Amino acid sequence: MTNKLVASVRLFLCAAIASSLHAAPIHTAASAGDLSKIEQILTDGADVNAPHEVSGLTPWQIARMHGREEAAELLAKKGADTNREFPKPGEIVDRALKNAVKEDSPGFAVLVARDGKVVYERGFGMEDIEAKKSITPETAFRIGSVTKQFTAAAILLSEEDGKLKVTDTIDKYYPGFPRGDKITLHHLLTHTSGIYNFTALPGFMKQATEPVTPAQVIASFRDVSPNFAPGASHMYCNSGYYLLGDIVEKVQGRSYVALLKDRVFDKEGMKTTGAHRPGLGLAHEAKGYAPKEEKDKNAGWKLALNWHMSQAGGAGELYSTVGDLYRWNEAVFNGRVLSAESQKKALTPLKEQADAPKKTDAFDGNYAYGWVVAEVRGLKSIWHNGGLNGFTSELRRFPDQKVTVVVFSNSASPIGGFSAAGVAELAARQFLWREMKPQPSFREQELAEGTKLEDYVGTFDFSGLGVMRFRVERGRLQAKLADQKWGDVGPADRDVFREPSVDANFAFKRDEKGAVTSVTLKQRGTVLSGNRFAEPQEGEMTRAALDELTGKYQLGIQTFEVKLSPRGSYLLARLGEQPDFAYYPVAEKKDRVFCKAIRVELEFKREKDGKIQGLVLHQGGMMMPFARVEQQASLKK
Repeated sequence: MTNKLVASVRLFLCAAIASSLHAAPIHTAASAGDLSKIEQILTDGADVNAPHEVSGLTPWQIARMHGREEAAELLAKKGADTNREFPKPGEIVDRALKNAVKEDSPGFAVLVARDGKVVYERGFGMEDIEAKKSITPETAFRIGSVTKQFTAAAILLSEEDGKLKVTDTIDKYYPGFPRGDKITLHHLLTHTSGIYNFTALPGFMKQATEPVTPAQVIASFRDVSPNFAPGASHMYCNSGYYLLGDIVEKVQGRSYVALLKDRVFDKEGMKTTGAHRPGLGLAHEAKGYAPKEEKDKNAGWKLALNWHMSQAGGAGELYSTVGDLYRWNEAVFNGRVLSAESQKKALTPLKEQADAPKKTDAFDGNYAYGWVVAEVRGLKSIWHNGGLNGFTSELRRFPDQKVTVVVFSNSASPIGGFSAAGVAELAARQFLWREMKPQPSFREQELAEGTKLEDYVGTFDFSGLGVMRFRVERGRLQAKLADQKWGDVGPADRDVFREPSVDANFAFKRDEKGAVTSVTLKQRGTVLSGNRFAEPQEGEMTRAALDELTGKYQLGIQTFEVKLSPRGSYLLARLGEQPDFAYYPVAEKKDRVFCKAIRVELEFKREKDGKIQGLVLHQGGMMMPFARVEQQASLKK
């Protein structure tokens, strides 16, 4: 998920959509279990045994690995070779990543372990492109929000030491903190405190490279209006884990990292794990990279924004290696870190707790204390991921199979079509598919009686993800999120549509009058909802009128840059380090433009003499005033 202006940003947690290994239509249909598409493709003359150009897998093998038993049976009836030997699990991961990762690009470190033994360990790409240093399993990466489980463990160890209780209210540690007599450590651990997420504050990214003290960070969000009352809802919040890391230091007299080094790291041989700061002098440390051009993945790579990790604290400041995180998982899940009582607290998901709020954000109630406890095709999966500029990480445990999967990447953008999450999903499937439960195959259904495609046409606000829009094109319903491409979605049930190639379901909800009011997206364990809204009607402005609005606008240390599009028919605007978004004139509203990718409007303000003096950014009920500090060169006299 990417940062869209000041919406609910997850700078340490990136739940990226997994990349597909199956580019050809027959392989895509086999992985998705799309029976209608398989039959159509074979009728059109496709080879039922065509090997995938990268993996070498046949459609039947792919259907089997994805648990699409009905699709596999259909392919077998159509002549698929069911006796072909499956490649070894590591071979598929090797083939996929050697194809995806170029020699002069950032890449991945990958580890898979089972029953206490490493069964796969590789590096792909460069840890330092300029120095031509390759990624190896010994390369250290910043792990972002995977840090949170370490912070949670330090809190629980402190509780075992009798130095605190998770039921403590935070006014015990921060006297006078707003609502501090109502917010508990449990609320911080489960993201139910309502405290505003400090990484979503305007201007945060502008100063993310500078060192800060805990007092400075806490002061930045302490008095910001809360998102909700303590315990009333669930919203991912880096502020809570920053406080937790600071609280450990208050009660222990040393940092949570020092506590864990003494109690866990040294004993488990975790020699390359700690709080990241400049000048560590690590023998192998990955630099973070970003595409030179966000919309052109072939344009090469540049160094990403280099955070000073004091900005992240207990929410995301650690670095580690894939081997060290494997050792951490072995210690945690073999009872060498927490007591049985503490471990139960740590791994009890919110939805199983007596005081769980009704709204549980994208984790569908599966968030516990720094770990997410979920299920992947019938297998229990305990995981967390992380991400910040230039880095993404995945740490997954399948406790019943005693399997650990660790994936690091030194890019927050996909590399060759793969995200860290996509690699982790691929690796887990290759090593565990025979033990996973089957998934249903499906045929596209007829549109339910009494419904029509036009019922679903409209725009839906998915907050931090952007605007999801639906249209009817050539007799098909199509969906588009933010500035992504349009894609067909087919009927799967009444008011439910499916996009098989990305394993996504869209369930629409109607009001008592039968009008569609919202849609819920379910994709690979992620659940997100968006409410329908009336998008402003697009109007027209002359090139000169639009050009008059261009320039740089300032709010504190945050800069909003507005420029004219190449054809002069709309504006391009960028907040800080974020990419450009297109803004279009609002009909019958002078000096007002709106964005179609995210639900944001810009209202420009004039002096009495008619000159533009600033703008107000409208998003999510907030109004942010920016003062104009510079005109575009084309307007200067």
